[in-house]
Amino acid sequence: MTVNVLVPGGPADTAMVPPACWLMSDAAGGMTGRRFVATKWDPALPPEAAAEAAGAPIGWPELAAATVVWPGGAP
Repeated sequence: MTVNVLVPGGPADTAMVPPACWLMSDAAGGMTGRRFVATKWDPALPPEAAAEAAGAPIGWPELAAATVVWPGGAP
């Protein structure tokens, strides 16, 4: 089973398209357990480099260390 998460990381727009297309391609075969932030995806990079820059492990210990930006400050 393959499980990945694609989040907008900001206002949802066409930024979701390049990582979504890559994740559905054969080139992303075997990619699993990753979280991708669409606003960090650089379509000017080769897809593997863009995935590395926009990706992180899906697990909670890694998510807790990530900087979270909340509109209007922390909840």
